Amino acid sequence: MPFLKKLSASILIGTSIFTLTPFTSNATSSSFPDINSDHPFAIAVENIRADEIVNGYPDGKFRLNNNINRAEFTKIVIGSVFDKSEISGKNCFPDVDEEWFAPFVCTAKREGIISGYEDGTFRPSDPINFAEASKIIANTFELDLPSNVGNKWFEQFAKALAEKNAVPVTVEEFAGNLTRGELAEITYRLREKKEDKPSLDYSALEASSQTGATDNLPQIRTCSELSERMRLAAASQPSYRYDMLESFSGATLSKTTSAPSEQSDSASADYSTTNVQVSGVDEADVVKNDGEYIYFLRNNQSIHIVKAYPADEMEEVAVIRFTDLNPSEIYVADDILVVIGSDWRSFIPTPLYEDYYPRSTSWTKAVIFDISDRSDPQEVRTIEFEGSYQTSRLINDDLYLVMNQYPNYRVWLEEYDEDSLLPQFRDSEDSVADKPIAECQDIHYFPGLIQPQYLIVAGIDITDESQNVSREVYLGSGTNVYSSAENLYVATTTREPYQITSEFDHYVPPHEKTRIYKFELDDGEVNYQSQGEVPGTILNQFSMDEYDDHFRVATTESPRFWGWRDEGSNVSKNNIFVLDNELKQVGEIRDIAPGERIYSARFMGKKGYLVTFRKIDPFFVIDLADHENPEILGKLKIPGYSDYLHPYDENHIIGFGKDTESDKTDTFSWYQGFKMAVFDVTDVENPKELFKEVIGDRGTDSELLRNHKALLFSKTKNLLAFPITIAEIADKENAATNSYGEQIFQGAMVYSLDLDNGFEERGRITHYSEEDLLKAGSHFYGDQNINRTLYIGDTLYTLSNSELKANELDDLDEIGGLEF
Repeated sequence: MPFLKKLSASILIGTSIFTLTPFTSNATSSSFPDINSDHPFAIAVENIRADEIVNGYPDGKFRLNNNINRAEFTKIVIGSVFDKSEISGKNCFPDVDEEWFAPFVCTAKREGIISGYEDGTFRPSDPINFAEASKIIANTFELDLPSNVGNKWFEQFAKALAEKNAVPVTVEEFAGNLTRGELAEITYRLREKKEDKPSLDYSALEASSQTGATDNLPQIRTCSELSERMRLAAASQPSYRYDMLESFSGATLSKTTSAPSEQSDSASADYSTTNVQVSGVDEADVVKNDGEYIYFLRNNQSIHIVKAYPADEMEEVAVIRFTDLNPSEIYVADDILVVIGSDWRSFIPTPLYEDYYPRSTSWTKAVIFDISDRSDPQEVRTIEFEGSYQTSRLINDDLYLVMNQYPNYRVWLEEYDEDSLLPQFRDSEDSVADKPIAECQDIHYFPGLIQPQYLIVAGIDITDESQNVSREVYLGSGTNVYSSAENLYVATTTREPYQITSEFDHYVPPHEKTRIYKFELDDGEVNYQSQGEVPGTILNQFSMDEYDDHFRVATTESPRFWGWRDEGSNVSKNNIFVLDNELKQVGEIRDIAPGERIYSARFMGKKGYLVTFRKIDPFFVIDLADHENPEILGKLKIPGYSDYLHPYDENHIIGFGKDTESDKTDTFSWYQGFKMAVFDVTDVENPKELFKEVIGDRGTDSELLRNHKALLFSKTKNLLAFPITIAEIADKENAATNSYGEQIFQGAMVYSLDLDNGFEERGRITHYSEEDLLKAGSHFYGDQNINRTLYIGDTLYTLSNSELKANELDDLDEIGGLEF
């Protein structure tokens, strides 16, 4: 091997010992149990294994995704080029003596390929990033170095690798650590002169490296690159290709014979709306109310339009039924009704895969109706996306949808067609029945996170049928969504691959992080802005908030090792992070309530509220006025916990959750009945529980604990109502702490609430008759279960899948009802 140019750049390697077995380039099975033979890197790994360069870890695994350290790296690179007779040496660095990697490191130093760090050490267990690795690899393989380069020290080396198509698409940035699989692939391509595989060019690497820049996500360049990325991410997830079948919304109308009355002054009566997180940002629900008509999605099957006000003239004016749509939520805006649902389409196998069973995939549909004539809704537009519905928001007349698409096809197959690779899209306003939702080169990806699925964010002007649908497609996914009037935030949990070496061979759960993607909302257009990352996981949308051009988020970090009750530093911890307009962290509070986890969170302007729980309920008041220096102002420890926090006014917040009782060991608590509490935070350093109400015993439940839309609250009307199923224990004195009660009631509980008298029960409303109660036994699962309460004027309405009932708001006397 000729003498090569001496390098002064630092480099990386690992501590495992390697050997090998015979290999052929047509190998169809992997010698490592953790590498699927279909994995794009499988042949590359077998290639270096065949030359006795590697043999994996002591347990026989290769661990493609582990970061490679400087020792491992040097052995693979030197072993890939130099003859065994040329590899020798020991004691060439203060920290390189006679270890297994010493001959390779000393050979690299002797040939001028490496020189170590400024302090004279080699640091064999440190990782190596792509920039450092590219210089060593390019010089070891004696690649021609381009002359048209800038002032970055690594540019000519990275370009030399890119010109040989030797940069796997999983390499995300110059400073990113190289993995064992990536190095195997790079050396394989250079050794075997494989220049026909998808590879990143230098400009793509530059784009990927600018992870903090706004509106600068790297894009897929070709369909083959997209296929390669998907194959690499999904190599261990078998699925199938398919052909598409036709499907339509299939809406049919059932009308009453009587014409509806004209909208009168009663339509302007005071009425309730969906309980939403952000004022002016509507959220879809199963019921909507415009002050005269109630629109109800019944049993996820049909939409019922009822002229509900005045209550003594209640009548159903139209029913919309669906044959090929499972509606899940609705919106109403003036004379527009939007129905959002899903549809499963079956697919037949192509001849290439005729042995596979037919598959199906989920589609999200938004069906828009003109309801200017309430008795005669007209379907005006149907928009369909191949993907699973996550959530949506309606801001003015603009509907925004968030969806995930999980491919059913085998994305890692070499043979693919564009229709199979890309999610499909259909718009009834488009003459083309089905087409890809985007071109391959229009799809973006998030550097550092490649997932075998798509995140789809779409914007629709529901009032303009001719307006094109704005749709953005990313390689990724979304779990929780927060939206202000200007920006949409999509959060997803990521888990770093755990690292195991021969010295550290016990299991450590992967470190969880939450990635947050920010999108600007502009009159139906969706524009990516930036992304950020915080440690831990979030509970739900109320764990996030935007205020004063900053984003606040609450997270829980799980214990380092399995076991919720581990002590010392190995416990769960909770945090509050403040991010700036570009989602860069500017403030934090770490390690809140060690050993507990977040049960609810609520941000309200300059304050935040947090409830954690393990044995008792710590209620924290947090000062967020100074973005860079948030601080806990006070806390209150009381039995029970809150699953949902709702503002009463600036200094009072209502908590809905469960009461608790400690077990005999006093190490944890059993949850009991449904609990409501009003917290007074006037003195922020000393919050107090002003009022509380406990309903029923263990087994009592309410949808409100899982879905904030089930709450009806009006401070001006002194009104609080929600659906509930009450369970009671007959013999409490002799019952164990963990005993469940027998269900005795299902319906709506209605309360008055003010700061002088606290919770005062006005009454209970049920849709169960005496006969129904006898039939129900000890559990209520029927269509008579109330799931929503709402009001128009002085009339309270309760909804179940069996009927709509109207009662006087003050004394709850029944006015009338309508059976479905």
